[in-house]
This record gives sequence, C-alpha cells and structure tokens, in this order.
Amino acid sequence: MGALFQGSGIEQQKSLDLTTKAMQRAADMASVMGIDMSIAMESVAGAAKGNFTMMDNLGVAMNATTIEAYAAAKGLDFVWASASQAEKAEVAMQMFFETTEQYAGNFARESTQTISGSLGLLKAAVKSFTAGLGNANADMTNLTGNLVDAFQAVVQNIVPILGNIVSAIPQASTAILQAIGGLLPSLLSTVTGLFTSVLQTILSLLPQLIPAAVEAIITITGALADNLPLLVDAAIQFVLSLVDGLGQAMPKLVPAALNAIETIVSTLISKLPELADAGMKMMGGLVDGLMNASPLMKVVATAIGVVTAALVAYKVATIASTVAQEIHNALMIVSTIQTGGLAAAKTALAAAEGSATVATWLLNAAMAANPIGLIVAGVAALTAGIIALVSWLNHQSGADRSARRGN
Repeated sequence: MGALFQGSGIEQQKSLDLTTKAMQRAADMASVMGIDMSIAMESVAGAAKGNFTMMDNLGVAMNATTIEAYAAAKGLDFVWASASQAEKAEVAMQMFFETTEQYAGNFARESTQTISGSLGLLKAAVKSFTAGLGNANADMTNLTGNLVDAFQAVVQNIVPILGNIVSAIPQASTAILQAIGGLLPSLLSTVTGLFTSVLQTILSLLPQLIPAAVEAIITITGALADNLPLLVDAAIQFVLSLVDGLGQAMPKLVPAALNAIETIVSTLISKLPELADAGMKMMGGLVDGLMNASPLMKVVATAIGVVTAALVAYKVATIASTVAQEIHNALMIVSTIQTGGLAAAKTALAAAEGSATVATWLLNAAMAANPIGLIVAGVAALTAGIIALVSWLNHQSGADRSARRGN
C-alpha cells in the first residue's frame, strides 16, 4: 500500500504514515462492519490507486463528486478535474479518516475482549510486520511491539475459555454418558429387531436361493465336464513336453552325472588316508589312556581297540559294497553309452561283497578270541577292507576313462 501512495506522487515518509493510519482504520471498520480484514485492506488499497468503488465495504460512499464536495466543505482549493493523483489520494484518505473517526480504536478494543477480535488483531499485526520487512524506513520496533501485543491479547482471551472448557468436561462427560445409558436399551432393542428381521428375510429367501445354488453347481459341473477333454489333453501335452525335454537333455545330464560321481570318488580316495589316520590316532589315544589306568584296564583297552578296529574294517567294507552297488545301478541305466563300466562295476561289486564277508567273519572271530587274536584279526580286517576299497576305486576310475576314450 505504501508503494501505491508513493506511486501516486506522495513523498516517502508521508506515504508511510498514511499507510499505517489507513491500515489501522481499515481494521477498525472491518470489526464494525463485520467483514474480513483482507477485504478492508483491499478497499483501502483500491482507494490508493484511485478506485473508490470498494470503499462502500467500509461504510464510506466515495467518488469524484463526494470527494470534491468534501474538499469544498473543508475550504480546500481542490478541483477534481485539475487535481493531481497525489492530491486526490490525500483528500480521499482525509475524508475516509474524518468520516470514520468515531470508530477509531474499535478494533483494538474488541481485540482485547474477544477471541475473534484478538485473532484479527494478530493477523493484521503479522501483515503489517511482513510489509515493514520490505521497507527500509519502516519502524520495526513499533511493528514488533504491535505483533507481541496482539499475541498476548490472543493468549489472554483464549486461556479463560480453555479453563472453562476443562472445568466443564466432567459435567459434559457425565451428561453424555447418562444420555448414552438412557439410549442403550432402545439401541439394543433396535439392533436385536434388525438382526431378527434380517435373519427372517434370509430364511424366507432360502427356498428361492437353494434351487439357484443347485443350478449354479450343475452349470459349473457341466462346464467342467464339457471342458474335461481339453484339460486332459493339456495335461498330456505337458507330460509329453516334459519327457521330450528330459530326453533331449539326457546326453548332457548323463556325462554330468558321471563326472560328479568321478569327482566324489576321487575326493574320497584322496581323503581316505587322512580319515584313517585320524581314526587311528583317536583310537590310539583312547587305548593309551585306558592302559595307563591299571593292569586290568590294559586288557580291557586291548579288547576295545581290537573290537573297534574290526568294527571299522567291517564298516569300511560295508560302505564299499554299498557304493559299488549304487554305481552298478547307475551304470546299468547308461549301459548303452558305457558298456565297459558295467563289467568293471560287477567285478568291483563282487570284490567289495567278498571284503564285507571277510570283515564280518573277522568281526565274529575277534569277538570270541583272546586279546592277541583280536589284535591280529582287527588289523587284518582293517587292512583287507582298505585294500579292497582302494583297489575297486582305482579300477573304476580306469574303466570310466577307457569308456570315454572309446566313445
């Protein structure tokens, strides 16, 4: 607004004073006329630009005729047609201030007594403060004081209201609960009646709903029966595609399976000495500990060692037999690809089964013999089992390599 007054030709300081007074009076008239503060400010801003139509919102009929008549009544040398824009704005604001003089300070009075007035005062103070930030010559001390006073007025008016609300909450809560308690029987009765009505409606519709449900089931069943050949055909096509895919992939899967078996066998062969050594160390430590305990425990330790050795030999021979059987079964499947491996598997299987038989016999003999015989039998069984397994694994690896070179 100050820029508008300065644009009309009014000097800067006078324009600032005129803007401050016009905004205060606009706030006063807004509280009197019951209009929004922004509308009052827009009316004054329009007058600063020479548009006096909106001044009717502030209760002042202002136009060229009324302004010229006001100037004549005040003895001012003013002719509208020849007056400058600055002179028109000054006379118009002077007329506005004098006409509304009786309402001066009304906004401030209301703002200290009502919440709406204090909120309006705070809003106007914020606008004035914001406008002052853009003006280097604005009295920011005064504008800041007005903003603080407006905020204090809001607090002073709201705090008593909040206190009244808090004090009234217990009574209001009691009244609400009593009202709900009085309505509860009727509400329950209404809900019960509604439930009964809905249930009766559903029961009355059952004779109509059941045939419709049966018809829907028959329709769905018929549709499934009609489409059953398509479903069966789709399932058969899926199985055929799966089998065809597996058949195409078999030339790649079989060599991969054989390579995996060869890798496992090679790993077992390379790790067998370490596993046997670890087992013998553990058994030796157990026997040494028992023999150091007492003479009787020496005999017991010797017996336990021999029995353990026999059990280990029996277990090794059994595992060798099982591995040979599994490889035999696998080679039977791919016998059309690698016929040499089948013969080697049969030979290894027979050798492993023979080793298992020998280990079983040695175990039985060791369990009934004296400690010296147990030691001999256990060592012999363990040696026989290890030799049989290593011999078969070496033989099988050579047969696999020969078969692949032949293919």
